[in-house]
Amino acid sequence: MQMIIKEGSLTYIKDFSTDKGGCTSPEEMLLGAYELISKVYSQKSVIEAYYRTDPDTLCIRD
Repeated sequence: MQMIIKEGSLTYIKDFSTDKGGCTSPEEMLLGAYELISKVYSQKSVIEAYYRTDPDTLCIRD
């Protein structure tokens, strides 16, 4: 499985191994997403965004 982010002429790709029965866990996907997003935005911005989101509703907190 791959996750891809394109930003202008740059393309960031995260490959996920499928050694564990062919599936990537949701936790691995989220960590991979954080890693890719931090290539476009600063790590501080990614952490701040994490705290501003609500995993129960998959929305931005009020």
